[in-house]
Amino acid sequence: MHVEKNCVPYPQMSKASVGDAIKVFTQKIDIQAERNGKFDIEDIIEYKQSTIYTQIYKALLYLFLKKGKRVNIRSIDISRTGYSKSLLIDAKRQPLVGEFSTRFTIPEDVLDILWDEGVKGYTLRAAASHFLVALSSNDRYIRFERLWRAFEQIAMWHYYHNAIPNKPKEFEALVNMRNHICANLIELSKIHLLM
Repeated sequence: MHVEKNCVPYPQMSKASVGDAIKVFTQKIDIQAERNGKFDIEDIIEYKQSTIYTQIYKALLYLFLKKGKRVNIRSIDISRTGYSKSLLIDAKRQPLVGEFSTRFTIPEDVLDILWDEGVKGYTLRAAASHFLVALSSNDRYIRFERLWRAFEQIAMWHYYHNAIPNKPKEFEALVNMRNHICANLIELSKIHLLM
């Protein structure tokens, strides 16, 4: 697998036309970033408010969902003008450790939303993250909690995606999702057969 994304936006990005170039391989992520300060790649992995961390997070979600299963990441390479660092990822540092398979293909237009900075992108990333943690866990309580959280995020995303102007309240989103499920039982039961 080799996917290239150019001009990927990141939080607090000042210019709309500038973004990072991200290449996603089966076991490697390569990010070419435009940033001002120097950074230590070890700090980026620990500092979740870093814009580079956000790009790594997006790339990992994209990789796992695109492949439909857990893969071992071997390295994350980050480069910018005059600076390049590579972080080797061993078995103990893998983002997901349990084996899983999604058993269905997620359309590319949905996967592309993962790269966006905005309510839809953030909500889809949160849902995908909970979903993948649930799939990779053997603990039934963790699986239930994370699947419920993924469902809540999908409900919020569905509500927002249907042209609701403001970010919805959780209760309104869940009521809207219930109504959507009740109105589309036949179509949704067909999806269940794929899983």
